[in-house]
Parts: sequence; C-alpha cells; structure tokens
Amino acid sequence: MMNKRSNVTARFATGDTARYLKALNAEGSHMRLESGVSDILLRSDVATRRTAFHEWLHRRLQLRNGQPLPGEDAIIERFLSRHERLFRLND
Repeated sequence: MMNKRSNVTARFATGDTARYLKALNAEGSHMRLESGVSDILLRSDVATRRTAFHEWLHRRLQLRNGQPLPGEDAIIERFLSRHERLFRLND
C-alpha cells in the first residue's frame, strides 16, 4: 500500500543497503530526500508489519514537522505499543 502513495518508495533492501541495515542491527530505515521523496527500506529477513508501520510514521512526522524530532523513535514506539491491537501489529 505504501508504494501507491505519491512520493513514497517502500522496498526490501538489497546489496549495500541490506548490509548497512544489518550492520546497524536495524529492521528498516526511512530516508526523506531533499526533493520531498521518501524511501523506506526494510530488511527482508527480519522486517515485520510493525517495522513497516514504524518507518511510515517516521515519514508522516517528518512531513508534518519538516525535520526529524528529538526522541522520535521513542514517540513512535509508545504510539505503536498503545495501538498494537488496533493495527494488528502482532499478527
């Protein structure tokens, strides 16, 4: 569904990007380019529905605020913990 949104590309990381995410022990990453296009990368071996939603929320917050917020990961994780049943994040 994310790829159907304008200015968003969500894909599984391959090659150097997959190795980079693995080295950081990250399941995914969101990068917002200067042109306003967002690139969401997910590791195919460990990424979950929660990971994809987490990265999507990074995108939404950065679009709304124009830049990353301090403590953005903690804000997103608290939100996801409160709403995990609603969004079926444990399925």
